Amino acid sequence: MLFREWGTYRDVPLEYSHGDDWERLLRQGIGLLEQFARDNRIRVRQPKQNTQKKLFRALPNGNEFVAYIDAIGHLDGNPRLLEWCV
Repeated sequence: MLFREWGTYRDVPLEYSHGDDWERLLRQGIGLLEQFARDNRIRVRQPKQNTQKKLFRALPNGNEFVAYIDAIGHLDGNPRLLEWCV
């Protein structure tokens, strides 16, 4: 999935900082995913159902609060709402 999604932006004219480029950021992303897998600290059972969960809450003024939770799973064996941050 990383290659498909990242590849979409290969030819988009972007400005990179600190000597970065598309290829370097791809390699960095691969390294982060490899580290994530090695650490083996996070478990998401039924990922098709438990990732990108959209939550709605009605607000008193008639509007809605909308949030997306990246995943519902376990971190180090403890149940958690998971948010991916870089």
